[in-house]
Amino acid sequence: MSVQIQLLGQDGKLHTYEEKHITARKRLEMMDLVREKYPDTSSREFYEIELDFVASLFDDERVTRETILDGVEAWDLDNFMEGVMAQLMGYDPKVILESESPEKMLSEE
Repeated sequence: MSVQIQLLGQDGKLHTYEEKHITARKRLEMMDLVREKYPDTSSREFYEIELDFVASLFDDERVTRETILDGVEAWDLDNFMEGVMAQLMGYDPKVILESESPEKMLSEE
């Protein structure tokens, strides 16, 4: 398993970054990323903490809070973050998104 992200580069192209070895310690760190543990931070500051955590998953120095902020569309940031966290938990985010799609939900009714 690995964690993969795609970021739009300054060249206008999507770049894929993959980290194949992430320790269990990082998963435990992720479990501490809950809003209640940061009561004195603004929403923006909490996002920055989460983004720094995601960047810390990658050994590639090109993956930083700044490159994530510049490489992810505004409307996709929440899905991006959920996708990374899902991968860290061992889930395939594509499968999760497909299972929550309106078409899938309608077909189950």
